[in-house]
Amino acid sequence: MINYIVMGEVDDEVFTADVKKKFEDQGPFFKTIVEFQTWKPGAPAVGLRKESADLALLSAGTAARLKVRDLGQGLAEVRKALRSDGRVLIIANEEDEDVLGGKLEVILEAQDLKDLRDLEGVRLGTNEAAPGQVLRDSGLRLLQVFRDECGLAIGVCARREDKAKKLAAAKARDLSRASSSASSEPRSRTSGSGSGGKPRSRSSR
Repeated sequence: MINYIVMGEVDDEVFTADVKKKFEDQGPFFKTIVEFQTWKPGAPAVGLRKESADLALLSAGTAARLKVRDLGQGLAEVRKALRSDGRVLIIANEEDEDVLGGKLEVILEAQDLKDLRDLEGVRLGTNEAAPGQVLRDSGLRLLQVFRDECGLAIGVCARREDKAKKLAAAKARDLSRASSSASSEPRSRTSGSGSGGKPRSRSSR
């Protein structure tokens, strides 16, 4: 079964207890389990199992409502629940993109710039962020961007490789190269007899 998360505002006037009950009752007909969970910014998400979700969706208007700090915390919680091959879809309007640090197309191009690597340790504390900073700090990487006729942008994100694992892999590669280089160096051999040494002869039959 595909497990997906939708991160957005739930209007209690629209999603009344009866409406939520109908969603939950209709779920089995579509082989779906429907759950409504409340997340409080600054606290761990309750009920989200680690690496259990195939897809997460950030609805339009959510980034602008949460602002940088709370958005970063929310996306970090989503990343924990995302499987290694899972994806996060970010639906962003103009206000959302301002919070994310600019047009998603710009973030896609800027996220790997050398000077942006220095932002990995910057803490989220303002209402706007440098291009890609929120996603990087949340452990996400933007893969593709689509834009519709209404101006809404759809960003497809994946889990960013764990920094510690990345450094360990790089160290292992360096050790492997050093070992390969040492083994490929020419070795000099000397033959002869010293004190107490006897020449060896080989015979073939």
